[in-house]
Amino acid sequence: MIKQTCLICFRQCPINAPSSLTIQHNNLVDLSPIAGFAPIVLLDASNNQITAIPDLRLPQLTNLNLSDNPLSNLANQHLSNQLKILKIDNSELTDLTGVGQLPTNHLSLLRLNNNGITDISPLEPLLLRNALSPNRFCTKSLDIYLDDNLIEHLDVFTENNDSYIFFRLWSNKINGSAVDMVNRFKNASFSFNGNDTMPIAESLYVEVELRKRAERTEACREQFSMI
Repeated sequence: MIKQTCLICFRQCPINAPSSLTIQHNNLVDLSPIAGFAPIVLLDASNNQITAIPDLRLPQLTNLNLSDNPLSNLANQHLSNQLKILKIDNSELTDLTGVGQLPTNHLSLLRLNNNGITDISPLEPLLLRNALSPNRFCTKSLDIYLDDNLIEHLDVFTENNDSYIFFRLWSNKINGSAVDMVNRFKNASFSFNGNDTMPIAESLYVEVELRKRAERTEACREQFSMI
């Protein structure tokens, strides 16, 4: 088991700097001792006692797993612009404050399953910036997983939501009053929400996903043919 004080020693060790750091199941409460350790690309700090994300100052970090920690929100986080994958499953997230400030330059997976999230409106700034990104047509779409939460309303989304974003909201509290909003989603999956109208939208998923991929392929082909 890695002790909290050992993280400080880790930064000072005269060894080849690792690009991956796995520190699961160590009862760690604070990641600030590794802040500024530039070589880290992958950080797995799942199954600890971390309650807040410090300013890690890890410019090359692309993959961060903070699942199974008592995190209640993502406020005041300053994550790498290179971030591609963020996983915070099985935690105590009830408030998505701070999610709207996540870097979207390369973000392809945001996984927040099995938390206590009820309000997804803080996602709106993130979705807007992703929609305006000039690279979204020729890069992997942004996949957002919010399974096993307490979400009832989808008011944050409009008819113009970006078809290059995929949402999965399995096993939430979405009911019949939200069906009109469900049908506005261009690329989403709503299984196991306990509503017999959900399969109508769900059956469209495969068709929409295939169409989205075809549209992106064609957009890329046209873009590169002009170079």
